[in-house]
Amino acid sequence: MLRFETIPMHQKTKLIQLADILMLIGDNDLEWSLVDFHGVGQAPRGMTMPDFEDLVRSSFLGYRMKWHDLDEFAHSLDQTMECLIIAATSLEEITEQQLRVDDFSGCSFVVEALDSTEWRLGSMNDSDIHNFRRLQVSSYRG
Repeated sequence: MLRFETIPMHQKTKLIQLADILMLIGDNDLEWSLVDFHGVGQAPRGMTMPDFEDLVRSSFLGYRMKWHDLDEFAHSLDQTMECLIIAATSLEEITEQQLRVDDFSGCSFVVEALDSTEWRLGSMNDSDIHNFRRLQVSSYRG
């Protein structure tokens, strides 16, 4: 069962970016998909960001990526306003009906950006949830 942690994007003087979150998850062999995305930065494959956002929304499973491509994309972003990113051992097990009702039971990770204000992060692993909390706490130190 997935557990979720919500973290403010804006913490003191730091903006928590997608790349910060992915750093906590770490390199893996899961199948990743951007199901929804709206942000500012460099889109993959030389596309404009509006064209990329349209491409992401053109399929219920969005735009599939390998870990290193997702990480590279995350590092090219200036800001993420809205997104839904899922990861699973096999995305073929995720149905359109599940995603329509926010049923992420087949997912290993869920990363959501909500209205440029907070991240909603889901994982099946308690240690990942603990790591997500450390991101929030560590941002307030200093």
